[in-house]
Amino acid sequence: MKRIRNSAKALIIQEDCLLAIHKTDPLGDYYILPGGGQNHGESLAEAVRREVWEETGLEVEVQGLRFVRDYISRFGRLKLRRGD
Repeated sequence: MKRIRNSAKALIIQEDCLLAIHKTDPLGDYYILPGGGQNHGESLAEAVRREVWEETGLEVEVQGLRFVRDYISRFGRLKLRRGD
């Protein structure tokens, strides 16, 4: 059985601008939100703070959960839920 690993992404909005990270692959350019995988023993808030700092050098205050994406690729299932 494969291990499940959670990921946390940040919605950082300042002066009506959304912070995104520019990436390029063989198919072209795209943008992602800062964030990444949750380490063992780490809360999602701790994970997103650490990942944002690692990727951008910014220290952020986590204000709450906004969105959940539940995705299991093996079965092609995708569930989207809004946070509080």
